[in-house]
Amino acid sequence: METEQQEEHAAAVENSPATPASWSALEKMPTEIILMILSEFHFHDDISTVTLVSKRLRSVLFTRLFKTLTFHGSLKKLAHDMKSFLSGEFKNLMMAILSTLKSVTIRFKPYSCAEEHNDAHLLKHRIAVISEFISKISSIDLISFDNRIKDEIDFTEGLVNQPKWNGPKAVTFCGRRNRLIFNALINQFTPNTVKAVRLPLQTTKKHYLALKSAFPLLKGLKADLSSFKSRSRTLICMSSEILQRIDHEFPYLQALIFDQLDVHTFKASGKHVFKKLHLPNLNERIEKLITQLKSMPQLRRFAFTLQESWLCAEYDCRSFYKRSSSSSDAAETSPESDKWPYWLPADAEQQWWSELITRIL
Repeated sequence: METEQQEEHAAAVENSPATPASWSALEKMPTEIILMILSEFHFHDDISTVTLVSKRLRSVLFTRLFKTLTFHGSLKKLAHDMKSFLSGEFKNLMMAILSTLKSVTIRFKPYSCAEEHNDAHLLKHRIAVISEFISKISSIDLISFDNRIKDEIDFTEGLVNQPKWNGPKAVTFCGRRNRLIFNALINQFTPNTVKAVRLPLQTTKKHYLALKSAFPLLKGLKADLSSFKSRSRTLICMSSEILQRIDHEFPYLQALIFDQLDVHTFKASGKHVFKKLHLPNLNERIEKLITQLKSMPQLRRFAFTLQESWLCAEYDCRSFYKRSSSSSDAAETSPESDKWPYWLPADAEQQWWSELITRIL
């Protein structure tokens, strides 16, 4: 005798527009057609529902949900989650998505008070599990280490007997600056495996020394200059002196990006901005920058930050704004302010930036 549940299932099958023939056609459908179906769906929930229809759809579409993975939590949680991908319930999923996985983010969060008190003896083992997981994803494009741990934790002991990582080739460090964690992670990569690095915010000279030691042949670098000293905080990312120093440390760079914290974050970190009476000579800085760039023929891409908010925080710009707003002709602004684009009309400002880029190129 059929149960009530079986009767409901039979009724559902009977009323369904799908037939064995249609299911068979779906299983034989070319990948290109299935990908066209995928293009009509814009949300992961939609795609997840579609993958329930057939094994064929799952095999083609499901892996495309996992181009990026993010792990976050204390070392205990990270080790637990990664272990499930290595040998636990998600092992088969890991094997399925590895070919399409592009990037992984690992967000280190502080221990809870209970974990810190009771699990200190497990630190080495948990770091070893995390290391093993990273070694399995060397073929992906990018790995990001997002550190939220305030305390200095030495990962070195947990990585001592672990195999070196042979990838990925691009590494991003974000979150808190933590030199011990940074050094341990950088040194765990096989020498010169990594080709591009984004350094953590407010990096110091010691970070660059560790990076140079591990990857002297580095080809791409994004650096935050907020901890560097300069006569002009506004123009620090255009500093020819810093550019020359980086070129000396990493002579094979092909792409370089200089950035810095915004004014609000800079002040919130406890640093001071000292007001200056006169604007710096922008043209002089540009000429020095161009000269330095010409001495670096291997560098194919250079980008820098220049923020109006920094200009107004570091220099007294009120008088220039008043002169510019009271004049309908940009040429009537003060000679000092006329060297900067921010007091020009919108079209003229765009033209100024275009000409600057042309000069640098």
